[in-house]
Amino acid sequence: MTRPRLCHDQQEVGSSVPSMNSDLIIFLASVGILALYLVFSAFTEMGTKLPWKK
Repeated sequence: MTRPRLCHDQQEVGSSVPSMNSDLIIFLASVGILALYLVFSAFTEMGTKLPWKK
């Protein structure tokens, strides 16, 4: 009896999990930085009213 052959997708899923996790971490970090930038821009009215300049 021979082992059933895995299709191409099933072989790639196991080997690409670590890179998928790092891609996900990079994506979430980028989204977080973008969100912080947007909140800062809204809070300071696009940089025209910086809190440390008064």
